[in-house]
Amino acid sequence: GLSINEAASYVSMFFLSLFLARFVGFIFVTRQREVPAYWIALCLGVVGLVLGNNGIYWGFGLSGAMGLFFPVFLGRISQVFSKQWRSLTVWVLVIMQSGLFGLNYIIGSLSDMIGIKTVFYIPLALIVAASCLVFVYGRWEIIHSERSEPN
Repeated sequence: GLSINEAASYVSMFFLSLFLARFVGFIFVTRQREVPAYWIALCLGVVGLVLGNNGIYWGFGLSGAMGLFFPVFLGRISQVFSKQWRSLTVWVLVIMQSGLFGLNYIIGSLSDMIGIKTVFYIPLALIVAASCLVFVYGRWEIIHSERSEPN
């Protein structure tokens, strides 16, 4: 395992990459770059967690780059659903905070039962699942925009 000081440096790297991803996204992500930006963020998160879970611990730091996904995707949803953006934003934030609470509790409980190393695969599985849902949403958005375009 890692010492507390070693683990702290990787946690710091995570939050630094989270900040940098959001800062760079704020400057460079335009409407045309939203979809590639959130896919790059999700892929970096997956790659980082795979590396970290396999002993290349700086990968956990890299996984913070997925922090770009949330603000970009939330912005995209608020544009696509422009009439419902207020209620959607509230629902997304409520679900996110509830999920954070629940996952912290579950991960803490499971780490006592099956070990922290095994439990660290849960975030990876959840990011892959979220990526699949984002893909489905993307397909829905494409199909919906094709149907609403005038001929």
